[in-house]
This record gives sequence, structure tokens and C-alpha cells, in this order.
Amino acid sequence: MSFKFKSYFILLFAIILIGGYGCEDFLVPDISEEPVILIAPTDGGITTSSTLAFWWDPVDRAEYYRLEVVSPGFDAPVNLFVNIEQAENIYETDLPVGQYEWRVFAGNSAYETVSDIYSLSIELDTSNELSTKNIELIYPEENAILNNGNVQFLWKSLSGVSEYDFGVSSPNFDNSSFIIETGSTSLDQYTVNDLPEGEYTWRVRGENDSGVTPYTEGTFSIDLTPPIAPSLISPIDSDTIFALPIELTWASETDILTDSLFIYTDTGLTTPIILTTSSSGSYTFNPPLLNQDYYWYVKSIDMAGNESSPSSVRHFFVE
Repeated sequence: MSFKFKSYFILLFAIILIGGYGCEDFLVPDISEEPVILIAPTDGGITTSSTLAFWWDPVDRAEYYRLEVVSPGFDAPVNLFVNIEQAENIYETDLPVGQYEWRVFAGNSAYETVSDIYSLSIELDTSNELSTKNIELIYPEENAILNNGNVQFLWKSLSGVSEYDFGVSSPNFDNSSFIIETGSTSLDQYTVNDLPEGEYTWRVRGENDSGVTPYTEGTFSIDLTPPIAPSLISPIDSDTIFALPIELTWASETDILTDSLFIYTDTGLTTPIILTTSSSGSYTFNPPLLNQDYYWYVKSIDMAGNESSPSSVRHFFVE
């Protein structure tokens, strides 16, 4: 083989070698100095949302992007949460509460560039945190005395609560055997029927997927027994009275709320000329008419609102 032929062969081989392995690098654009601009989440951002969309500006002539998300940071990473390569310039994922840093690489077959590092904080959403909130009870009011065993319990609704846990016990919740009824409701009310006379404690707490409020408790009692009818004292029955005004007196039980006094001028007790209340056991009466018969009786009303039967009816005549 001549020297001239050998030189030609070597030159041809070199051209083929360069064309097969070097031309691609020569033709691929160099993007190593191109900036990767991060858009969201913003640097130093704080959020309570666990679902995040990582988003950056596209880089011209980039063929892929590689997103990296670590916690707490790239200087001393503990967990690599995201390491994904894709063609799109947005990626959505869920992350737990914590501190994070993230960055994006943009590349092609020959070159690669990287963004700045952004930090991110995901905090606990305390708007639905119930442990520091309290339910406000409305009815029965504290220490109320009721005269009906059918009770509709009411409380103020609380934001963030999905369900309320209710209970009523007699006399309290110190022992599970005292519990009369428990239940759950999404409403701000709960009805219990046919409660007997007694002392009661009721309670409510709010609940959601994140936790519960403390129980709020209230106390009440049920009194279904009417008081004893009052005993009239003076004037005596069928008395004739000359001196005015007239002091009407009677005796009632000690635990009543008030007494109702009825005074008539007709024996049929059709329409009272006086209908008033008194908690002192007496009433000063100035008769509107002289030479007139008057008839009167009293009823008692206790703290629960139970009304007694009427006292005996007495009569007096005013000269």
C-alpha cells in the first residue's frame, strides 16, 4: 500500500470518526448559562396547604427539567421528597408540615443549568385546630330549673366543627353508670325526651378530622311537682271591713317564685278586677267600690314554673 493511499485512508477514517461522535456536541445548543427562573412557591413562602404546585419559567432549547425538593435544606438534607425528571415546567405534589428547599435543573443532551435555591415552609393549619376552642352552651341556662322532661339542648355552632358529641347524666359524669344518653349530631341542638325529676349535667364537644374541643358542661334540674296551694290568712272569710285600705295576707311554701292574686266582685269568679303577683305573701287592696262584696284566692308558682291549684276562695264585704 502506497504512502499516499495510507494517508488518504487515515484522513477518511478521522472524518468518519469526527462525524460520528463529535458533530452532535457541536450542534447541541449550550444552555449552561441560561437562567432557570422559579415562579412558585415563592422564596421564603409560608403556607398551610399540603398540596403544592412547583412552577418555573421554561428554558429555551431545554429538553428536560429535573425538580428536587429536600428537607430541611440542601446543605444538610434529611429527606429527599421529590426527584423527578419531566418535560413540563410544572409539577404538583403533596408534602407534610415542615421546612423545605427546592431547585430545578434544565438540560439537553449535552448541557445543563440550574436555578437558585428557594426555601419553603409548610405550617399546620390551626384554623381547624379545635383543642383551644370551646363550645358555648345556650339552653338550658346554667342551674336552670325546668318543669318539662322533654328538653331541647341548644349551643352555638363553632367554625371548623363537623360533628358534636353530646351527653347528659344524672347527677354528673363522675361515673359512667350515671350517663343517661349520649349521641352525635352535625346540628347545634339535641333533644332528649322523658327525663324524670332530678339534678342533671350535660356536655358538648366539637369534633373534626384534626381533633376535638374540650367538653363544655352545664347543669340543670327538672321539677315536675306543683307547689302546695297557699293558705289564706286575712281577712277571715265573710268578714265585714270598715277601715281602708285592706291588707290581704297568705302563706306559701318557701321555695316558690311568686304568687298570683285574683280578686273578683262576682260569685261566679268570671273576670278578676285585680290580677297581680306578689312574692311577699301580702297585697294592699284599695277597693274601687264601697258597699260591695269581694272574692279572692291565690295560686303559687315555683322556680320551675309549676303552678299550684288555687287556694280556697274567701269573701269579704266593704262598708
